Amino acid sequence: MEYRGFVKYRLPGEEETVILNGFWKKTDHLQGFSNVDFVVANYDNSFYYVFHANDEDEKAEIELCYRSMDDESFLNYGAYTEKLKDLIEEIRSGKYQKVIFSRRKKVGRKVDPEAIFHKLNIQYQNSFNYLFGIENTGVWIGASPEVLIGSVYSRYQMHSLAGTLGRNVQGEYDWSEKEKEEQKYVTDYIIDGFEKVGITDLKLDGPSVFEHGRVAHLKTSMDFAATYDQINELLREIPPTPAVCGIPKEEILSVIQDLEGYDRRFYTGTIGVYKEGQIQLFVNLRCMEVFMNEACLYVGGGITSKSDPENEWDETEVKSQTLLDML
Repeated sequence: MEYRGFVKYRLPGEEETVILNGFWKKTDHLQGFSNVDFVVANYDNSFYYVFHANDEDEKAEIELCYRSMDDESFLNYGAYTEKLKDLIEEIRSGKYQKVIFSRRKKVGRKVDPEAIFHKLNIQYQNSFNYLFGIENTGVWIGASPEVLIGSVYSRYQMHSLAGTLGRNVQGEYDWSEKEKEEQKYVTDYIIDGFEKVGITDLKLDGPSVFEHGRVAHLKTSMDFAATYDQINELLREIPPTPAVCGIPKEEILSVIQDLEGYDRRFYTGTIGVYKEGQIQLFVNLRCMEVFMNEACLYVGGGITSKSDPENEWDETEVKSQTLLDML
């Protein structure tokens, strides 16, 4: 089945905005879809929407793409911190090592996605900025700082991005063992994925500080050589990473929706350009789903045995400003 829709995006560091009209197809794999114009997957990669541009198609109006707001959970401060207290106790008991716990934040008024996208392109030059709509399925907008896989000539790049801080009163970053552990979890996980698919030509750089909006993250850059088949295997093996899911991955994936109380849909999923010879895929963070007369933000953070519920709430509030500042 085909769904009408549109895509607008701007790659990090680029000036050009790509605007595409065409149609989407839903699939449960990317096998045989090596030359599509855009792809977006849900958070656990159990399904994908692939986009085929067609200049002859009539532009899909954004109203065609809105879906109705659901009644799933919107946690307030009290409910969020109580859930985290229980979760931290489970982590300390050894049930999990790390859990990425997220929440939705309601924007109780009508927003203009086109205007927000324009502002994102002015404000955030080093992120992947996008706006897309799928017929009767949803309108999403975001500014993701996290590269999943990118290609330059015959080599590929990945980033291990985890740990989040704002500046202290002296204007510096006080990285604790919690943030450093979060970052190492993700780096080790991705390296293990490389080994599983037989990638050996690998260069690491970092961790270093990567600033995005009001916060910064710890980042390790990975440069490697791989065949196209190995890239396809990586996309089956690695997403979602511990930076958006947790450890142990399979166990947490099976309970994350019950823990959070809502369906993440495209939040923390894979998004971007997926063509042989040009792969620019990102993790869908700092994002918002837009409805006809309101919107909601998706924000989360890494929970470990050292987490503090109040600090975690504050971190999600800061992350939400990436898009709230554009309203």
